[in-house]
Amino acid sequence: MKKVLSFIAVVTLSFLFINNVKAENSEYVTEVDNTNYSIETEVENMILKMYLRGTEAGDYTTYYVYFSNNNNEVPEIPDGPSGCGISLVEDRSDLSKFKLVPGADGKISISHDYYLLKGYQYAYVVKTTYQADEKWHCEITSTPITVEKASLPKLGERYSYFNSTNNKKKYDVSKKFPYDSGSFPIGDHKLTTKIGVINDISLLRKLSKSESGSLEELLNYAKNNEGTSYTYQDDEYYPIDISNINLVEGSYYYVYTTYTDELYRDISDVDLVMVKNGQLDDDITWNLPDEKNETPKQEETKKESKTETKEEIKNPKTGIQKPYIVLIIILAISGISYGILKRKKLFSK
Repeated sequence: MKKVLSFIAVVTLSFLFINNVKAENSEYVTEVDNTNYSIETEVENMILKMYLRGTEAGDYTTYYVYFSNNNNEVPEIPDGPSGCGISLVEDRSDLSKFKLVPGADGKISISHDYYLLKGYQYAYVVKTTYQADEKWHCEITSTPITVEKASLPKLGERYSYFNSTNNKKKYDVSKKFPYDSGSFPIGDHKLTTKIGVINDISLLRKLSKSESGSLEELLNYAKNNEGTSYTYQDDEYYPIDISNINLVEGSYYYVYTTYTDELYRDISDVDLVMVKNGQLDDDITWNLPDEKNETPKQEETKKESKTETKEEIKNPKTGIQKPYIVLIIILAISGISYGILKRKKLFSK
């Protein structure tokens, strides 16, 4: 019995000790306003840079940023032996972890193609300081900062397409925005390029005139029309083999490229090319039919109907026959009347 009571006492004391440790740790974590902080993004030489503004330099001060998909998802501060275990987390690519802000310039340690992901537009800031009581004190923003992600190149300028030097049937696709698939394991990083002929003359005419919204219309056309598709990893630089496409000389084609993983933002793009000398060329020479010749049958039908109407007015059969019939009747009546009168005079003698 004494052993049982002793065991219970030990467990109780241990539980109280653990609770006291957690309570002691929680005393060193406080919530602060976020008005002093902001996050800026910029792209320089195809590299994304993110900066936390509003930091203060100090020998025993460190900042961290936690990215979130939710504006009320306050992250938990990890427990540590000194009251704030967050100082042990420094993973650049795992977005479920805090990101270190190591220098006085406020640059955030994060994989620079993070901005290609959907969401993660909120960020909490944590400031850790080592104070005189030999404890790490943590301050976390009570509400997140809204993060404005770096914008993508505009439609028509997100990918480059060019033919291989030694083979007309090899086609290269390269990205014109920052990416870093080697250190950014989230998602499959697969690209799909679809190539197809454009049969819509009306759309081609809009593109030839550079009408507003025509490129967006071409993007929608490419998404919804049949073509030949190729899938490959975005870190592969080998050209795709388009030898299975029967390229028609002088015809116009679209080249549509997008990421297959729905984790990413809409990074789709489209380009207009034509077949010259048996290969795809973005130097477009317009050779479209005249707008007047697009509906010749309707015009001919109208002309025929007009001709028939004129003929009916000019040579109506009823209009030609009626005057002669009246004249014959008049002459007949006159002849009969003359005969009757002559006969009457003859008998009267």
